Amino acid sequence: MVLKFDISVEQAIPHHAELLTMSRGVRLVGWLGVAIAIGVGAALTASFESLWTEFVGSVIFTLGALGGAGMVRCSECELLVKSKRIEVRCGPLKQTLATGAVETATPQPARGWHRAFAAESVVLELSVGDGRASVPSSRSAELIGALERLR
Repeated sequence: MVLKFDISVEQAIPHHAELLTMSRGVRLVGWLGVAIAIGVGAALTASFESLWTEFVGSVIFTLGALGGAGMVRCSECELLVKSKRIEVRCGPLKQTLATGAVETATPQPARGWHRAFAAESVVLELSVGDGRASVPSSRSAELIGALERLR
């Protein structure tokens, strides 16, 4: 049995790739919050004072466990610029933009969740959709250069 794949080199090899990890401060605060939530939840659940206390403790414990899973899943952000699309993945979340739709790319200081991964973001002016998108980048000059080469 012979398997054939129709993948060109241009589609397979990204023109720019970055793996951004969550900053140390955000990880520290996140894991501290997870530990506190799990500890308080376990203490309230084990106190046996009332049914209400056990219920609240189990909810807090569950939220702490979900926070821990979120910290593990979303601790890295991947940015790929391929010939036809730009992909940003952060855990189970994924954003895809068409490379041909990018008109301009300008660096700016990171805002929002981008600050957890990089000091800078690249704002992409798009010819379709909402008109703007922003991606975190620790090497914004290289990202802008790769986008300009693809135009």
